[in-house]
Amino acid sequence: MIRGITCLAIAGAAVLASLALPPGVEARNASQPNPHGVKGHWKLTFDSEFGGSKVDANQWYLSCPWGGSQGRCRSGDGSVSCFDARDVAVGGGHLTMTVKRTSVKCVGRKLAYDGAFLSTDVWGLPTHLSWKYGFAEARIQYPNAAPLHGLWGGFWAAPTSERFPPELDISEWQSNHPRAIGTFFHWRCNPGVNVCGVCKPKCQFQQYTNLRSPGWHVYGAYWRQGRITWYIDGRAVGTATYRVADIPLDLRLTFEVNGRPANPVRSSTPLPQRMLVDYVRVWQ
Repeated sequence: MIRGITCLAIAGAAVLASLALPPGVEARNASQPNPHGVKGHWKLTFDSEFGGSKVDANQWYLSCPWGGSQGRCRSGDGSVSCFDARDVAVGGGHLTMTVKRTSVKCVGRKLAYDGAFLSTDVWGLPTHLSWKYGFAEARIQYPNAAPLHGLWGGFWAAPTSERFPPELDISEWQSNHPRAIGTFFHWRCNPGVNVCGVCKPKCQFQQYTNLRSPGWHVYGAYWRQGRITWYIDGRAVGTATYRVADIPLDLRLTFEVNGRPANPVRSSTPLPQRMLVDYVRVWQ
């Protein structure tokens, strides 16, 4: 994930909107669910409710898309976590993703933190979800704490092939700005510039929404030809119309420790911390 809230400290310009949790959003309605905020006739094509006692292996891989089936992987975009399948658990009707201190050799590098990564595809293995256009939504609780340093969570999508970007960040959270939710779309920049993690404004859409309260919130994105609209708790918070992706995407959930200068982890950061997910759905 090109974690765009890091850009809050770099780019400076952000669009902020304040949202309170609407009545009824907190209580889940699982009978014939529809997207929050968009009317119409929808077909539910992916529904991960995280019931039972383990992640559904027919829906998710507990690994990075580039990580294979080995159960551990790492990312090179500022993360200092070793993503470990053991940091993912299901119980009480929700998914729990944990970050904690450790000491582990992870894909050739010694790391001091674990993290959690779920993806609907792993390159070279069968794809569990490939969607082009529709509405993706998740109900998530990011850590409820005062501003901390170094925690990074997200609900996002990227190509099911090894092509990258584009990237659709439906919900991106960082602990140094715990009430600011980033919604981003990244596209390929000019030749020689691969991705937009350094906040080049000409190759990304970025917006920040200020939540009035912590706790559970519903994050969604309505992706159509030439247009993406983001929703939080059923309210539209931003729309992108430039260079919108037109290739199939997967879905990803991540919770990790950040090593970037804008939000580096500190020895005083209390760990472990947990990110909770109630459900993930896609309609088309």
